[in-house]
Amino acid sequence: MSKVRSNADGDGDNVMIKVTRVVRMSEKAVLVVVGAGEVWIPLSQLQEGSDEPEEGDGKLVLVIPRWLADEKSIH
Repeated sequence: MSKVRSNADGDGDNVMIKVTRVVRMSEKAVLVVVGAGEVWIPLSQLQEGSDEPEEGDGKLVLVIPRWLADEKSIH
């Protein structure tokens, strides 16, 4: 897997989340399993250090802004 470059503005306050599975992808977002639930993450919010998600992938790490993790109730 390749790494995602940061394409989102922010103050550097990011959260690393462990994804169990990539369920689905669209042009703008990725649906992932985190913990016991599924959540859509906008591709534009993936920060430097994230694995490149691909549909069907298992275990990977995504780095997202803390505000988004708070909004989606994931940490």
